[in-house]
Amino acid sequence: MKPAFLSICLCLTLAAQARCESPAYRTDRGDEKLPWYQLKPGEFPPADAAHSMNISLLTIHPPGRRGEFREKADLYYKAPITSFALLPAATVRRHGAPADLRDFSPGAHVRIGAFQDQDRRKFTQVWTLSDNFSEDVAAGSRWRVTALNLDRNRITLVKVTAGKEEKPRDVVVDTRTTFWKGTGFGNRIDLVIGQQILVNFGPGTVSLPFIDLLTDVWLDEESAHFAIERQSARTRFELRRRGLPVRIDAVNNHDPELTLTFIDPGFPGLLDLFVTGNICKIAVADSALRTYQPAGGQGGPDSFNGKIIAHREVPKVQGCGGLQIVVKPKYLLEGFRPGRSLRLMDEKLNFQILPPEERRLKGWWD
Repeated sequence: MKPAFLSICLCLTLAAQARCESPAYRTDRGDEKLPWYQLKPGEFPPADAAHSMNISLLTIHPPGRRGEFREKADLYYKAPITSFALLPAATVRRHGAPADLRDFSPGAHVRIGAFQDQDRRKFTQVWTLSDNFSEDVAAGSRWRVTALNLDRNRITLVKVTAGKEEKPRDVVVDTRTTFWKGTGFGNRIDLVIGQQILVNFGPGTVSLPFIDLLTDVWLDEESAHFAIERQSARTRFELRRRGLPVRIDAVNNHDPELTLTFIDPGFPGLLDLFVTGNICKIAVADSALRTYQPAGGQGGPDSFNGKIIAHREVPKVQGCGGLQIVVKPKYLLEGFRPGRSLRLMDEKLNFQILPPEERRLKGWWD
């Protein structure tokens, strides 16, 4: 397939997804008689197609971008445990900034958007994942302190969004709670009635009624901005040492060319150097975006240079970085197949050596 024609097809597909039409699939607020959206190879799913759930992370395996969760309900500790995997183009946010699964801890309460497995039984393919802090910052919400009962490690909060208040909520604050103030730490004695804060939730009380624990409390706006900046810096650092993820759209086997679309890294400026005429480093990755270690297990991942011979903007939908490029590699590898993932690096940078447990052995193709 010619790159120009591929670009037209991709744009038409993304444009069709963006139309304001009644979807032919079920959504959280839609017709329950419709089936849930099923993922399609080579497409970014519609923004409203994933099923939203409040969950508790039980176990996580960051290198494989996998883990287990329990959905949070009235008696969520009795709910079944579900195994999940982050999709390659999944959007993950922590502390109001782009993040990865490695940034979270077991026990964290987060909101996910997920798609069903192939058997259409469980929602195991996670498309979005974000903590309470990120959800509230995006919505402009804050929690107002309405009552303090610190002798019993309890406080009462009311969530406020656009001037509208939700029902009061009792929560636990104890030695497991970290208080952030300014660019450092605070204390629970810094809490006052009427104060507006940001919080993250975690495990709660063992006995009923169930009361959630606050794992983190941001006491002022300065501490909230500091958290965003710190998470942003961490993610940018990891992207620069691991490479930017892309999806392979097409492979020309006769005159070696790769047509690639960038997965949204969360920082548009990181894509500015991937333009026609520039050189980039290419490394094969698996579905968890892990690069493969070379024979002998020493050094960084197997990679080589490729010249960018074309670039174009594409509709920036959920999960898509908005940039498609055509690269001419020195040669084609087994992992260069449509639908699979690569990591790219600007020619002035180098892939960094990662711990062995965070790399795939050479030849272990998905």
